[in-house]
Amino acid sequence: TGDTPIFTITGGVASNSYTFKIDGGFDTHTNTPTFDPVALGFVFAPGVTYSVDATIYDKPLSGANPDPTACTNNTSSITVLVEATPAVVIDITGATNETFCSGDNVVFTVTNPPAADVTNYHFILNGITTVQNGASATTSRSTLNDGDTITAEVTLVSGCVVSATVTLIENSITAGTISPANQSICSGATPTIITGVTTPTVNPAANVTHYWQASTDGFATFNNIMINSEDYQHPSGITTTTQFRRVDVSELFGKTCSDTTVPVTVSVSAPPVGNILVDGAATASVTICTGDTPIFTITGGVASNSYTFRIDGGFDTHTNTPTFDPVALGFVFAPGVTYSVDAAIYDKPLSGANPDPTACTNNTSSITVLVEATPAVVIDITGATNETFCSGDNVVFTVTNPPAADVTNYHFILNGITTVQNGASATTSRSTLNDGDTITAEVTLVSGCVVSATVTLIENSITAGTISPANQSICSGATPTIITGVTTPTVNPAANVTHYWQASTDGFATFNNIMINSEDYQHPSGITTTTQFRRVDVSELFGKTCSDTTVPVTVSVSAPPVGNILVDGAATASVTICTGDTPIFTITGGVASNSYTFKIDGGFDTHTNTPTFDPVALGFVFAPGVTYSVDATIYDKPLSGANPDPTACTNNTSSITVLVEATPAV
Repeated sequence: TGDTPIFTITGGVASNSYTFKIDGGFDTHTNTPTFDPVALGFVFAPGVTYSVDATIYDKPLSGANPDPTACTNNTSSITVLVEATPAVVIDITGATNETFCSGDNVVFTVTNPPAADVTNYHFILNGITTVQNGASATTSRSTLNDGDTITAEVTLVSGCVVSATVTLIENSITAGTISPANQSICSGATPTIITGVTTPTVNPAANVTHYWQASTDGFATFNNIMINSEDYQHPSGITTTTQFRRVDVSELFGKTCSDTTVPVTVSVSAPPVGNILVDGAATASVTICTGDTPIFTITGGVASNSYTFRIDGGFDTHTNTPTFDPVALGFVFAPGVTYSVDAAIYDKPLSGANPDPTACTNNTSSITVLVEATPAVVIDITGATNETFCSGDNVVFTVTNPPAADVTNYHFILNGITTVQNGASATTSRSTLNDGDTITAEVTLVSGCVVSATVTLIENSITAGTISPANQSICSGATPTIITGVTTPTVNPAANVTHYWQASTDGFATFNNIMINSEDYQHPSGITTTTQFRRVDVSELFGKTCSDTTVPVTVSVSAPPVGNILVDGAATASVTICTGDTPIFTITGGVASNSYTFKIDGGFDTHTNTPTFDPVALGFVFAPGVTYSVDATIYDKPLSGANPDPTACTNNTSSITVLVEATPAV
């Protein structure tokens, strides 16, 4: 079946013409001795027997028909038996309804006629290219295009060749595109939506669906995400770099083919790392003392990191350095309170003064900070009143709280610099203090905390004023002149000033207080001993009384001049003389600088620098029968001119009674 037998006439001449006949019909007139009935449209039906013969004419055709004048002869006939050949059946695997996917290995197997009836199988691509030619009923091909044909020419045992042809349909698909090309996210973050940009290119008759795939190893392995959508939003955060791609699926004539988009790589940045320390120590909790300044640091980070340090989830401090000093920033750790300190670490520097919103973060562990509730330090002061002292006072400082059982050391410090005492004693003292000096008691507790208190001292300073005159000299028994205040004392402007006076005859080894509140002093009576007077200036400030004394005024008392009066060299209380006698009176025991006034009956005063008195020589007449009294005043200075020096101190001698005997006339 399908053969094209060619019938020819041999032995004729060129001028002949012919009529070829099949079964006495299908007449074909020709000037050539060749007959191709199939080419002329005749079909040799399978299983039918035909008789073919020809009439030969000795003249050419007349037009399209034999020349009626020609002589003829008939050939013998040939019987043509058309074998009833079986249909060739080609079974196809790797394609559905002749529809394949690009790259599929499509297998073609001739399943009819049976192999026993066949001597050869010839598979031909597109009627031209031999795919296989041999004894095997099967061939395959993985490089096929849409519309390709595979023909199987089967040579039967009879020698007939039967064939069948299949036309192949490619379910072609070119995946679309998705966006963005790639993403970078932080560990634990959710990728942004992956959006379909273009749809796949497919056969117009195809039905298109989608699903998605995710892989962490470059699609060596992957998970199918059965979501029929051009877009994909991953539902949760991821911690590993992951690739996502869309699988575009085309279904055509029952055959499903797919292609994948270029993957989107979601790069997951590893979280920044670091450990938080306090004062260089890695610890979950720390106890500090009131006033301590704990320093927090992050170790294990890199130079490009930034940080947010937090106290109790607040007091956020953003910094590019891994160090946090909260006290320096104004934070106060209150006594008895517990705090939690942690930090967020960013893998990028700050953006301005704040964390970069694109940075990846990680949180450190937290450190619990317990601030010990330290007791108040109480300093008891003796030797001062209301922290006010007098110059030279020995001021004693005693820590009375906390109790000694809770303390291991006491450190007393002057003006924050000089150690006064450092040891086990709760008491110290100091007698050299200035106004405004401070004494700090740093107390080390059993817990190791140091608590302190400071007292500021006030000096009730006083510098005595001045008094006048500087000194006096008086005679024994005289009254000193008034002692006058020249200047007032120098004191604190807030002080209240009073005065009293002191008198001493032994350089103030001992003295008497004269309670007169006055800047001036007038002694009320005469004195017989050299005496010093001074004013005590008193300053009262904040309940503390301090005093200073002026330079003393010395009232020097001159001892009275001494001497004994004699008459004619005799020391006697009375003497009887005769009329006309010339008694001579002398002073013994005096000194050369003395002067004298001799007196007779309190009159007849005679002033002299010599201790001798001859009244008769001076014109005095002792009358007979009269009694006279003679004495002298002694001065401790020579005469001033002809008279006693009014500044001289004096003393009176005893008197001598002179009885002038009344002698009778002879």
